[in-house]
Amino acid sequence: MGDEQTGVRNPVRVELEALKKDLTNHVEDLKKKLHKASKDVGERKSWAGKNAKAWHAEIEGKRRHLRTLIDNLLPAVEARIREEPEKISPQAAKHRHMGI
Repeated sequence: MGDEQTGVRNPVRVELEALKKDLTNHVEDLKKKLHKASKDVGERKSWAGKNAKAWHAEIEGKRRHLRTLIDNLLPAVEARIREEPEKISPQAAKHRHMGI
């Protein structure tokens, strides 16, 4: 397509690339925080007893589920980036920027 070579940066792709960068910066930190919260209770650093064990089992299951979701975020954003052309016509960029 001629637009891809002579057009302007696709604003949707630019926003997706910024999202990917932000996610990349925050994903590992979020995983560590989820692990620490679960581990602290599981190893009795902050809470012990029957209720703590039940809470730990529940939070550990939720942590695993969240980790699965988090692990799918970057590939989903990357796939969406690949769907968007790098450059588009100025008119198309204006429409995309306006949300049309």
